[in-house]
Amino acid sequence: MMIYKNQFVHGYMLLACACLFFQSCKQDQLTVTPLPTERTVLPNQLRLSEKENFYGGYGNTLWTGCPVNTKNTRRYGPGAYIKLLSPEEKAQIGNSIDFRIELHAAYDQWDRNAYSWYIKVPKGKTGLADINPNDYTKTSFIHYTTPYFAHDSTPNKITYKRDVSEFAPDLRDPAYDVYIGYEIGANPTNKSNGGYLDDGWQKEYCSYAGFHAEVFIDTKTKAVLKEEQDNTVVLPLLSEGIRAVEYVEKTFTTDTDMQDAYLRISSSGHGSGNMEEGMFREFEVILDDKTVEKFSTEQSCTPRSYYDDINPYGGGGWTYPTRNWCQGGEIIVHKIALGKLSKGTHRIKLDVAKVLGTLDPLIINKRVPVSNGNYLQTYLVLVGQKVKP
Repeated sequence: MMIYKNQFVHGYMLLACACLFFQSCKQDQLTVTPLPTERTVLPNQLRLSEKENFYGGYGNTLWTGCPVNTKNTRRYGPGAYIKLLSPEEKAQIGNSIDFRIELHAAYDQWDRNAYSWYIKVPKGKTGLADINPNDYTKTSFIHYTTPYFAHDSTPNKITYKRDVSEFAPDLRDPAYDVYIGYEIGANPTNKSNGGYLDDGWQKEYCSYAGFHAEVFIDTKTKAVLKEEQDNTVVLPLLSEGIRAVEYVEKTFTTDTDMQDAYLRISSSGHGSGNMEEGMFREFEVILDDKTVEKFSTEQSCTPRSYYDDINPYGGGGWTYPTRNWCQGGEIIVHKIALGKLSKGTHRIKLDVAKVLGTLDPLIINKRVPVSNGNYLQTYLVLVGQKVKP
């Protein structure tokens, strides 16, 4: 039995900066403009990306020569982008927000895994050109599976949208650089013979993406943001594939008492192999040696007609009798209330061993480790409010 163990320490820092969004400076003279006691944010659509392309991920390097269309954005893989939010963009984020992706079909007719998330880095610690997103634990916005669709099918566009208002104060945090990431594991095919695009397609490669996507943060209502010491705590604990184990365990530390705390968990085995892709499990959430929740990762892909309609290349054969994902759908987010959480170090354990549903009836209700070579892509984040003195 293997156990994953990491240590997380949640600290709070205040940076005194000479030149920030609400300040002005000259080379030989510094003039500090005080922060306003309050400001108003009106409903708006903050565009995080232009129509970016997602290329093949099976060993091909031609994507490095394709253009990136969005300011302050870097493509760090064939289907992976990261964007640094500017102070002006942070100032457009209100309190009631949706994270939205407009996904356009192109030359990948298969179901692919897609992830959108953010990470925070102390201001000035690293830059867009150097940051490696895999060095950080990510906070998930939306985790979904693309449909079986293509540019010449109908429909050829789908919208994914989720309310992420709980993260709004964290995204505005002036003490940190905030990076937005969005990924799709695309693999476009030759439009004429169905073969994968390879080095022989160099002249045309950039024109044949698997998917296109536009990304937004939508502020839905007017917000008056007052001068505040924000009380929201967002602490990402896990953003990885759980592999070859019965459970994972993490420790974390918070330097403040918390109230209204909860955990936000999503997990899927899609794309990892037939065993985890075609089953669902029980997740037992254990905090400081006490079970706080048990839930099933089963997803019911109903109504069937909806999924048939958004999967024009599915041919009616896209379904499994049991699964932890839906074709073209979002992965369910489970929110687990914790209430009060005391200052100090805590240990959280996710026991994922119990199989609830699978194509193999012999292992139902048995403890079976995540199979070697398979994985459960899992995101876990703690959210809560500081207790005021």
